[in-house]
Amino acid sequence: MLGDAAASADYARACARVQRFIDRSGKPVVAAVNGAALGGGLELAIRCHGIVAVSGARFQFPEITLGILPGIGGCAVPYRKWPDGAEVFHQMLTAGKSLSTEEAQKIGMVAAVVDSFDGLMAEAVQEVHRLEGAIKRIADHPVAIPPVVVPEEPKAGKLVLSREAVAIIKEAIEACASAESFEASLEAGYKGFGKIACTEAAAEGIKAFLEKRRPEFKT
Repeated sequence: MLGDAAASADYARACARVQRFIDRSGKPVVAAVNGAALGGGLELAIRCHGIVAVSGARFQFPEITLGILPGIGGCAVPYRKWPDGAEVFHQMLTAGKSLSTEEAQKIGMVAAVVDSFDGLMAEAVQEVHRLEGAIKRIADHPVAIPPVVVPEEPKAGKLVLSREAVAIIKEAIEACASAESFEASLEAGYKGFGKIACTEAAAEGIKAFLEKRRPEFKT
């Protein structure tokens, strides 16, 4: 798909079918996070109607370190579900920031934190019961977000990122937030994925991942 914007956007739409099913479900769906929810795993978790997690779990969108962006709703959904965490989501999307369970709970992303796997399963069932008849749907209107700043030399830890890729993520976040409907917001994210898939950064990031080496972004 690299280099083909339309094919990449179509791929993102196809991958989002499970998430769209959850969006429309009348039955509560709860994510029980027992470790790391990364990339597509996090895109699935955030579409569940509730999230519970063990202490020590973490949440991350590492896509920017591959020169791409989370295209299954990751640029749209967090801002519409947990607007108080907008600044945090900026850092997660543009710099690969990892979020702890406690940080996620602070912004309302995680409903409950437990200490063990057994406790996690019990809490997940309780969260399902709490959500019965009270599922909160994702905002179907534009949302206000703080400015997304693109540093002159963006980094994820010590890794120098592609400024072009970060700029495309900024553009996608803003397009998703300003979209008049949730459906239009998702579509802006799919198109953002298509656009970033045509960059040199995406080609280098994916190639480096497959070759098990550190990427060297030029632009």
